Amino acid sequence: MASLRRSGEPHAYLDATAFGAEAWAERFPGILALCLERGVDPVGAPIPVHPAAHYSCGGVAATLSGRTSVPGLFAVGEVARTGVHGANRLASNSLTEALVAGDRVGRLLAEAGLSRPGSPVERAAAPSVDPDGLPR
Repeated sequence: MASLRRSGEPHAYLDATAFGAEAWAERFPGILALCLERGVDPVGAPIPVHPAAHYSCGGVAATLSGRTSVPGLFAVGEVARTGVHGANRLASNSLTEALVAGDRVGRLLAEAGLSRPGSPVERAAAPSVDPDGLPR
């Protein structure tokens, strides 16, 4: 990865030519068509990749099974920071993580006898505010 350090190049390259034409056509037909429409042939040449924004991982530190440092509190998906995807995550990664961790949490809760939801928690009354939105 040393060659990707602030070289001044407008992009890096993703070399997926090893897939071959048949695999591209069968497994990634939409991506292949999109690339070809834009003048990029991923079958025969590396794909130029431009920098893009990624979503930050959630802030609640959790294990791969969703456990947090708070007993009884589990975190999965977008809220969890498990370290599986490093400092960045893409939508498909977080969805996969949510499904895997969600399944693990569900199994842990079922094993602990918590497979049924508890009683609803009563909501506290909203504080009264004046017309300017300030507490009374």
